[in-house]
Amino acid sequence: MNRRTFCFSLLAIPRLAALAEGASPIMADSSGRIRFVLEDPLEHPFYWWPRTLLHYPVKFAAPVTLEKLKLVDAETGKRTLVQFSAVERCALGVRSATVHFFSDLPSGGRREYLLGQHAQVKISKSHSPARSGADVKP
Repeated sequence: MNRRTFCFSLLAIPRLAALAEGASPIMADSSGRIRFVLEDPLEHPFYWWPRTLLHYPVKFAAPVTLEKLKLVDAETGKRTLVQFSAVERCALGVRSATVHFFSDLPSGGRREYLLGQHAQVKISKSHSPARSGADVKP
């Protein structure tokens, strides 16, 4: 790739970010969890994502309590810091919100996060990397 082509490709990045802003909300799967999957299929050694603040609009099938939600790294089971904005409440709890969390993505890497109620987010060693309809890719 020559320098000119590379510079023009950089100009497309803000346009892609603007498209993501208007994305439709991600719906929880049948178990009430939302799975965020970040992947780099290129595996190019010069391309990776540094630690970045990510945000995704989400919708819950049934109202939830934000205090009971947690975001965990599916590989390690460690809890990840999460923040919510644009919260839409109803009488029974929260129906939708925008989820904010930090993540990086090394070249050729994969990160998977699960958002759900305390009892719903359980990671086991036999956790399958199979994807649900609620997968999210950047």
